[in-house]
Amino acid sequence: MAFNEYIEAQRRNLESALKFELFGDTCPLMDKLYEISIDSVPNDQSPVFGQFLLICHKSFLAAATLIGQAQPDDAGPITRRAIEVVRLAAAMKTDPGIAEQWVAFEERMARWEARNEGEKPRTLHIPIPVTHPLVKELMDSWGAISDADVHFTPEYFHSLRWEKRDEKMFLHYFTGAQRTIETAIIQLLGTHMMMLRVLNDCVEGAFERSDDWRRVRDQLYEIAKPWADKLGHGAELAEGVSDEEQPDRDKDE
Repeated sequence: MAFNEYIEAQRRNLESALKFELFGDTCPLMDKLYEISIDSVPNDQSPVFGQFLLICHKSFLAAATLIGQAQPDDAGPITRRAIEVVRLAAAMKTDPGIAEQWVAFEERMARWEARNEGEKPRTLHIPIPVTHPLVKELMDSWGAISDADVHFTPEYFHSLRWEKRDEKMFLHYFTGAQRTIETAIIQLLGTHMMMLRVLNDCVEGAFERSDDWRRVRDQLYEIAKPWADKLGHGAELAEGVSDEEQPDRDKDE
């Protein structure tokens, strides 16, 4: 596939995805939820949480676009990094001193200097405590994404669409499996709903105090839940909406 053909295929896939209810209806709602969250960050809060929120929003847009282009595996690394952002945010909320440990300026500079000199950098491990229950859930997803989409593992290799034609091997650059794309969308939505709940805790519940935020969240949940249940990911999606906050329809079931 030539470069221009590849780009044109991406465009066609994305245009098709936008007509699909699960993608075309839910992703704009998640974008709206982020927009309201960004506007809800109190001015007296540390700006770093607002910065982290913007990074997560950017990550959602990038990952959702790749899924819509039928490239869900390439969306994985973006989501994995966003989970790391939220993990750090929750740790900093509990202990602001974690930020200085994470920066580790001297250690990081030493690693870059080693690279510039053609040497192997020393291993740098910055332990980030995980105590928030939703961050623990997110880190489970982080591990699964690492094995399935981030690293070159057997799981990743065998998930690719290979085809043998006349003794030659071909790789399909886009997935044609609708269920794979549907699952990727639901997992992305569930992950970001959880991430927003963690960031909401970091800013003392500012998001949930907004009537618009709760309305959009509930609307998103209402549309996505039937799909999540069909795909067997209903519980994961519900993690992004606390039991007390789920729509009344869900409580009656």
